[in-house]
Amino acid sequence: MVANNRLICYYSDERDTAHSQKLVHQTTTDGIHWSSVVNDVALSDSRQRPGMAVVTKMPDGNYIMTYEIIGNPGGAFYKISSDPESWNQADAGTCFDPSGSGPYCVNLNGTILLSSGGNNKLYTNQNNGIGSWTQIDSIIGACYSRCLVPMRNGRLFVIGAGWNGSGLNKVTYGDMSVVTTPDTNVKLVNRATGLCMDGYGNTTNGSDCSQYASNSSNNQKWVLEQSGSNYMIRNTATGLYLDGMARTSNGSVCGQWSNSGSNNQKWLRESTNNFYKFKNVTTGLYLDGMGATANGSNLCQWAASTSYNQQWSVVTT
Repeated sequence: MVANNRLICYYSDERDTAHSQKLVHQTTTDGIHWSSVVNDVALSDSRQRPGMAVVTKMPDGNYIMTYEIIGNPGGAFYKISSDPESWNQADAGTCFDPSGSGPYCVNLNGTILLSSGGNNKLYTNQNNGIGSWTQIDSIIGACYSRCLVPMRNGRLFVIGAGWNGSGLNKVTYGDMSVVTTPDTNVKLVNRATGLCMDGYGNTTNGSDCSQYASNSSNNQKWVLEQSGSNYMIRNTATGLYLDGMARTSNGSVCGQWSNSGSNNQKWLRESTNNFYKFKNVTTGLYLDGMGATANGSNLCQWAASTSYNQQWSVVTT
């Protein structure tokens, strides 16, 4: 990358005995003389191997770096910096695909797109990497490494490398349009109580989620983001996601948390007549109004039942 009047070369480095692998960069102004090595991702757990860095500039002037981490926790990650030569090396970043690898990032006409090699989808964001990501279909599906190239005609060129193995790897390619749609806000109204799921303006990770009589506040507006066969449920006011918090006891309270990509934030939506039930992937419990009719009462989880407490209408606002 050319930035700050220098050529920056990012690469994976195994030479430091304190790390299994780390991400670093060096710079040059003449292509001959290079700066000393600067760490970009060098984690305290020496068993973790960050690798395959890709960096792109976003519309607001900040930069986003994607990379994989092999280890526990691992997956496909990103982090953002105002300076492409300063990345806070100890920060592992944000995981956007816990089972992902070989990620890639580009800026296509103001839309940031992320790819994760083992995922059939692409991730899109129109807010310079801040907030939620929407998954869209890719013309080239899961593969060992998938490269994204923005084209002058506004389309996205996608190149996929095959999987490593004993046979030949085929390289596939295609181009696609990227259509982004605005978030659709909905209210989730409990069938038994008539109260709405409410973020209550709580912006702190781990804060409880509540129920409240219907009003026009963004606290009651939610976006259902599809994640495979499940949904992630994001509050419009707080930007946090409905989270089962790995609480497996009947009556445990649901919380809110920033996007982690974990199964705690994934809910299976089940249709029942004209209503829906939401089952947490981690806990196996269902979103339950608990028959509570008081404003501010907690939103909880409970084992499957036929009660109206577990049935919700989804109302577009």
